[in-house]
Amino acid sequence: MKKKFFKKLSFVLALAMIISVVAPAAGAFAAAAPKLNSTRKYLHLAVDGKDEFNFNISNKKSGWKYFWESSDENVVVVNEKNGVTTATGAGTAKVSVVITDKDGEEQAELKATVTVRDNIKELTITNKPEGDKLAVGVENDFNRDYVTNANLTKGSQAITRWVVEPSDGATISDKGVFVATKAGDYKITAVSFQSKPRYTAWLKTDMSLTHEDVTATASYEFTVAPSMVSAKQVDLDTVNVTFDSAMTDVDKNIAVYQLVGDTKVKQIISKVEMDDAKKVASVSLYIPFAKGSTFSIEYPNMDAVSFKAATTNAEDVTSMKVHTTTAVKNVEKAVEVKLFNAEGVDITTDTLLTRVTMKSSGEQGTFFNEATKRVLIFETGKTTTITATYHTYKYNSTTGAEEGNVTAAGIITGVDADATNITGLAAWTIVTSGPDFNDVKQMLAADDYGKRLFVKLNNKTGNTTGSVNSDANSGDFDFTSSDESILIVGSNGSLYPVKEGVATVVVKYATSGTKVPVATVAITVSAKKAATNFTLDAYEFSLSNTVGLGDSKNVKMTMKDQLGRPFVFTGYKVERLSAPLQSDGVTMTTDNVITPVTDTSTTSNADGEITITFNGDSGASANPIDKGVYVYKITAKDISRVVTVNVQEANNSTVSYYRLALGTTSKDMKIASWTSLPQSVSIDLFGYSSNGVKLVKVDLTNTTDAFRVEVDAPWDSVNPDGQKFLDTANLTATGYEVVNTVAVAGVTGSVIRKAPVGSYKVTAYNGSTAVDTVYFSTVDTQSPAVLSDIKSQTYTITLSQADIDNGTAALITAVGGVDDNNGLKFKVDGASVNIVAVEAVGTPEAIAVKTVTVRKLIKDNADDTQDVYLDYKVNVGLNMKKK
Repeated sequence: MKKKFFKKLSFVLALAMIISVVAPAAGAFAAAAPKLNSTRKYLHLAVDGKDEFNFNISNKKSGWKYFWESSDENVVVVNEKNGVTTATGAGTAKVSVVITDKDGEEQAELKATVTVRDNIKELTITNKPEGDKLAVGVENDFNRDYVTNANLTKGSQAITRWVVEPSDGATISDKGVFVATKAGDYKITAVSFQSKPRYTAWLKTDMSLTHEDVTATASYEFTVAPSMVSAKQVDLDTVNVTFDSAMTDVDKNIAVYQLVGDTKVKQIISKVEMDDAKKVASVSLYIPFAKGSTFSIEYPNMDAVSFKAATTNAEDVTSMKVHTTTAVKNVEKAVEVKLFNAEGVDITTDTLLTRVTMKSSGEQGTFFNEATKRVLIFETGKTTTITATYHTYKYNSTTGAEEGNVTAAGIITGVDADATNITGLAAWTIVTSGPDFNDVKQMLAADDYGKRLFVKLNNKTGNTTGSVNSDANSGDFDFTSSDESILIVGSNGSLYPVKEGVATVVVKYATSGTKVPVATVAITVSAKKAATNFTLDAYEFSLSNTVGLGDSKNVKMTMKDQLGRPFVFTGYKVERLSAPLQSDGVTMTTDNVITPVTDTSTTSNADGEITITFNGDSGASANPIDKGVYVYKITAKDISRVVTVNVQEANNSTVSYYRLALGTTSKDMKIASWTSLPQSVSIDLFGYSSNGVKLVKVDLTNTTDAFRVEVDAPWDSVNPDGQKFLDTANLTATGYEVVNTVAVAGVTGSVIRKAPVGSYKVTAYNGSTAVDTVYFSTVDTQSPAVLSDIKSQTYTITLSQADIDNGTAALITAVGGVDDNNGLKFKVDGASVNIVAVEAVGTPEAIAVKTVTVRKLIKDNADDTQDVYLDYKVNVGLNMKKK
C-alpha cells in the first residue's frame, strides 16, 4: 500500500510543476487587464462641472478599438468614441465599453453605474397664515413647492430643512412645523440640499445660506401677536386673565363687561396686578361679580375671553381649606377657612361660613375656643390640628345621618413674635421645576417621581408687603413630612410618594440661623396615573380645495390623566368613516384630507400633545380634492374622537373686493439690540373673490398703477419735523418705519428715535376711492429709567436764569451733582446712566425739576461715529436748592 501511495504522490507533484511552468501567473494577468477609472459615479443635472464625467481606460494595448454605449440616454448620453458622459435626466443608467482587437475580436466589456441627481433650483413657501399673523403657542405647518433643474415639481430625492430667526422665541421642525413662545416678528427660511449627507455636512459648517451645499432657499416674514388665553375666576370679585405674552400697561387697556342680554355693561375695576412674568393679570372689581352672569374681558386688538361668574348657593361648596397656618405664641388668633366650588373658585361668604364648625386635636400647650373659632398656642413649635366641617344640613330619611358634609384639616404652628417677617402661605404647587404660582398644580399620584413641592410665602417689612418663594430662595427653606409611610419629603421639597393617603408637609423658613415652622401643606397622594381624558382642539371645520392655496388645519390631540394633568402617550390611529359620493351616487371618493394611518412611533410632547394636519390642497391643478363632507375617527389609548371636515370650492377667480393686511396691529417698539433697527409695520393689500377667497396681492411699490396706501400718524413733540415718522404715501415694501436712528447735535454716533405711542390709521386707495381702512397701534415696553438714589437735593453750582430756562450744561450738573455723592442718580436695567437734558422751572436759588432725560449706550463701537444710544425721559417732580 505504501509503494502505491508514493507513486501516486510523485505523479501529482510532477504534473503540478509542469502546469506552473506553462501557465502565466494569475497576478500578472490581472495587472495587464483593461480597467475603468470609475465603476460608480454620481452626476448632478444642469450643474456646471458636476453634470459630466470622462471615463478612461487603463492598460490599453496597441490596435484595440473601443465602443461606448449608455443603457438609458434619458439619464446619460455617452460619446461612443471617447467615453465622455453627460447627464440628461434624473435616474440611474449603465455606461459600457466594448473592447475589440485589430482583428475585431472582443477582448473585454467594461461597465460603470452612473446615478444622476436632479437638485432643487427654486423654492416657494406655502401654507402661510392668514394675514401673515399667528398667535403665540399656535402651530403652523409650513409647506414648500419646488422646481428642479429638470423643471420637475415632484419626485425629487432632494431634502428641505427650515430655520427661524430670531430663534430665542420660536422653533421650527425639520418638517416646517412652526410655534412661537413669545410675540414678535419672525422670518423663516426653507433650505434645500441634494441629500441628507450634504445637509449633515452643512451642519458642521457656519451654516451659511450661500454655502455650496445649499441648492435653493426661500424666506417668509410674519408676525406672532399676543392674545388673551383665558379668564378664570379666583374669588367673588377677582378674575385671573392669562396672556400668552408678557404685557405692560394692562391696567390702562383691559376692560370687563357684564353681558345682560344683548347689552354690555362696563364694570369698574379697582386694581390690576401682574405676576412676575407679566403674563397673568389679576383683575379685581369694586363690587363682586353678579352671580351666575357671563362676563367678557376685552383688550384692544385681541379676541375677547369670557367666564360665567360663580354662584354661592349652599350646594356649590365642594372643598374647603384651613387658611391659617401659624399663630404667634400667647396671642389669640381667629382661624380662617376658605370655601371653594368645583372649579376651584373661592366662594367664601359670611352666610356660608355660618355652616362651618371646627374642632381641635387638643395637643398639650394649645387651646381652641370652638364658639369663637380662635386658637391660642403657648409654646413655640407646638402644633394643633384644626378639623373644619362644612354642613349641608341634609339628612338621610332612614338613618337620620347628615349627608354630603365637606371636611378639611390644617395644622397651626406656634411661632415667636416677629420670628420671621412671614405673614402667611400665599400659594403652593407641585411640579418638576420652574413653578408658576398663578397656575398651581396640587395633585400627586402614587407613581409620580421627580416632583417637588414649591411654596410662596407672604412677608412684610415695615409697611411694605411682598413675597418669598422656595424656588428663588431654596436655601432659606426646609421641608419635613408628617407621615413618611405615605410621603417622604426631601429637605428641598422633593417628593417621594409611597402609597395612597394624606400627609402634611411642615414648611420651615429663616434667612439665617435656625429655620422655624411657618406653614403647613396637606398633600393627597392618589392612585397611579392613567390616561382617561382624550380631547381635540377642533372637531368640525371647513377647508378650501383651491389648488396652490394650501388651505390646511392643524388639530391638536391632548391626553390627560385622572387628575387632569398632561399624560405622555405614543401612537394614534386615523380612520376615514365617510366621504363625499362620486358621480354614481354610490361609491365614495378616494380623496382624503388626511391620510388614514396607524402610527405606532410618534410620542407626544411633555404636555401630552400631538398635532395632526388636515389639508384641502391636492397639489394637482387638474385634480382638486372633491368637495363635500369628510368624517374621520381619531383613536389614542383606546379612546376615540370624531372630526368632520367640510371641503369647499371657490366660486370664481374675479377680484370682488380688496382688504388690507398689517404685519401687526400692535407694534412694541422695545429695543432688544441695535441689530433690530430699523423696525417697521408691514402693510399689504390683497384682492378677494366674492365668496371670500384670497386671489391676488397688490404691488404697492408700483407707482404706475392706481393703488396707493396712506398712513395718518399721531403727532408727538418728541419727534419734530425732519425725523422719520410723518404721514407717508406710496409705501415701499419695507412698510411704515416706527423705530430708526437719527443724528443729534453734540452726539458722536446716532440716537434711537421712536414713533409716537398711539393709534395709526392706514387707508388703501384705488385711484381716489378708499377701498379699505385698518388701524394699528404702537406701544413701548422698554424697561424705564428710574430715579435710583437721591444723594442730595442741594447744589453748589451757580446758575443763571438762562441756564434754567434753556436747560444748559450747568443745570444738568446742578441736578446730577458734581460727583457721586451729590445730586440725583438714575439707572436703566440696574446700570447707572448719565443725564443729557433737564426740564426745570424756578430761580437760580431754588428749582423744581420736572423731567430728566438720560442716555444709555446700546451699541459700543471702536469707531465712535458708529455708536448707538437710546434716550429715556423720567418724570421727577422734586425740588432742589442752592447750598
